[in-house]
Amino acid sequence: MNKERKIVKLIFNEEKQIYTDLFLYDDDEDDKVLLEIIVENHMLRYKDDNFFSALLELRNELEKKNIQIICN
Repeated sequence: MNKERKIVKLIFNEEKQIYTDLFLYDDDEDDKVLLEIIVENHMLRYKDDNFFSALLELRNELEKKNIQIICN
């Protein structure tokens, strides 16, 4: 499994900003990818067919909590 680390900025309630690690895993065995991020001491994990789809799931979950992920 290949692992890559990215630093992303999170904005809470359009005010507080933090930087955190976003880990990207590419699993050659099942052709799936995995995103992991720790937000407020909670690990969020999203597995999908590609990184874009997994990132959309992550973004949707964070936005429910008034958290925006800033990355490119």
